[in-house]
Amino acid sequence: MNDMVIGSPRLRLRLIGPMGLWTDQGQDLSPLAPRTRMILAAIGLCAPRAALKSQLARVIWPDLEPSAARNTLRREMRRVLDALGPDRAAVIAVSSERVWFHPERVS
Repeated sequence: MNDMVIGSPRLRLRLIGPMGLWTDQGQDLSPLAPRTRMILAAIGLCAPRAALKSQLARVIWPDLEPSAARNTLRREMRRVLDALGPDRAAVIAVSSERVWFHPERVS
């Protein structure tokens, strides 16, 4: 049984094969930037647990100093949130240390 509220967003994230992100209506929300796609994939791979931002920054930008990697992650997270659209708060949660998909909204 579906316990979702009518009108709340639901997304499908594909990680095997060509990576993609779609709404339940079929709208493609996949970001074009490779690093942004990597962040989405990493968050999806951690699901249903939260991804640690410090680990994301270290893995995606291993050649940068930790503070520079965190700053770069912060900028890329803005792109992730923009890709998710105006209902992003119903799909993804972001704290100062972690980021995660709401499991009832992303499959």
